Amino acid sequence: MKANSNFLEGKYPKNNTSEKHVADFYKELNNSWTTIHSLQIASDGGGYFKNGEIDFLSIHPDYGLILTEVKGEGITFKDGNWYRNDEKTKGPYDQIERAKSIVRDNIQMYYKGLINKIPITSYVIWPYVSKEDSNFGNEALPSRTLYKEDLGTKLDINIFENSLLKECKKVEKLGLDFVNKMREIFIPYQEGVKLKSKSGIISENLDYATKNQIQVYQETTNSDLRYVHVTGPPGSGKTILAQETAIEAEMNNKKVVFMCFNKKLGEKLEYIFKDNKNIEVVKLLSFFINLGINYQSFPKNKQDEMIQEMLNDKLDEAIKKYNFDLLIIDEAQDVNKIFWDFFKTWVELSDARWIIFYDSNQSIRYSDWKPPESNVPPLILSTILRSTEEISKKTLNVFGKTAIFTEEGIKPEYIRIKSTNHDQKILEGNNHISQSVKSLVEDQGFHPDQIKILTPSSRFRDSLIKTEYIDNKILSESRVEITSIFKFKGLESDIILIAAYDLESLEHEFFSSPESLMYTAMGRAKVHLVIYGDKEVKKLIKWNK
Repeated sequence: MKANSNFLEGKYPKNNTSEKHVADFYKELNNSWTTIHSLQIASDGGGYFKNGEIDFLSIHPDYGLILTEVKGEGITFKDGNWYRNDEKTKGPYDQIERAKSIVRDNIQMYYKGLINKIPITSYVIWPYVSKEDSNFGNEALPSRTLYKEDLGTKLDINIFENSLLKECKKVEKLGLDFVNKMREIFIPYQEGVKLKSKSGIISENLDYATKNQIQVYQETTNSDLRYVHVTGPPGSGKTILAQETAIEAEMNNKKVVFMCFNKKLGEKLEYIFKDNKNIEVVKLLSFFINLGINYQSFPKNKQDEMIQEMLNDKLDEAIKKYNFDLLIIDEAQDVNKIFWDFFKTWVELSDARWIIFYDSNQSIRYSDWKPPESNVPPLILSTILRSTEEISKKTLNVFGKTAIFTEEGIKPEYIRIKSTNHDQKILEGNNHISQSVKSLVEDQGFHPDQIKILTPSSRFRDSLIKTEYIDNKILSESRVEITSIFKFKGLESDIILIAAYDLESLEHEFFSSPESLMYTAMGRAKVHLVIYGDKEVKKLIKWNK
């Protein structure tokens, strides 16, 4: 059978004939209909990430949107519950209502003025069940359900078309402009809520992505854009999008230099890209050394300025040593802004593109940090996927920021340090952390790898690792990693414990502000966050807001 030019066919479930059977009817509809098959749809609506599935989404210039969920053999209804092969499952009517909600969210986001003008009708289709033989309870209202006889035959497609339109009302002035707008929103979802690049390559590394991420990815993979800058709060997907952008470039036969400041992040990226021959991970300080800049001999308070003085004389050497088509700089807020002119010139002379990913609030080292100058506004990642809503809100409160959140989780804890003397605060805080580790590992059964203890600097780590743990062991023997906030930048862990005992602990001559340090640390937590500090630190990070 020749498919209708307005039927956009997707992937069919394995060992499932019902969806294919219904698709054959959609293919026979006239050209007024545009039907998108097999969508994995998502939204950031209402402040939460939501995702769902739609078997068929039809767009009609006179009747709006019609969503259908197809159910075949193996789905039964008994005693108020739905079963798939005798195992409880979500009901199809709840599924289609959830999908309808997500469709509304998408329209609201991109064409807000249309949301009240567009009728959205939904049905569950039972292609192998007649109305007489059905037994699906009160949910299967006639207005929400199509049965075998409602499909008719492919020789008389009017029966199926009339069935689709039975609950629809004609709306004036929707027209082709409406159809094109709906195609623009929903066609990208046909391949699932995976990332799809400008050149059409689908990422296989993410189970889902938000529409926001998909849009940003379309821009970072657009080879016509010579410079792109992407910003977003902790956990919004900057590093994963940077990784996917690099992989997409390599798949298009491009060479990539992927640069970052953090040593541990660099090591993680080297492992991720170990099989990608055309992606070279370069740690910033190693880059300087490779150009013959022995920064380690420079005074720390003048290090960046002395590096900058030498950089311009190293352009020819940089071009010779690094052959690339795309430069990606992740965690770019750790790169001093005085280096931007060098990078810009290096990229231009290499006839390459460059993309930076950053969050200026995480600039621990530079209080006046700025991205390179550009006439193009930054691309903004607005949805936090790493952390729970509770952790995200506490993190963003530090700078009075907002974002769209993921699902709810465990309430973060603030363990109050009551000592008044700085040394006593360290002792009290260390003991609290040791007790927490014991509770998490020994009593609650968390694996030590799931927990990270972050300290303001290495000097606090030294006292913490020697704190008494259990059975004459010290905390370092718990196998829980203890590291500084700075060294853990760009990474994440299920559980983060932060040793922020007082403001004195958070102050350092090379840190831009205590707020940036705490904001960065808090954003590393995925599932649970515990902070150990006095009342001044609690006030600093606006914990009670």
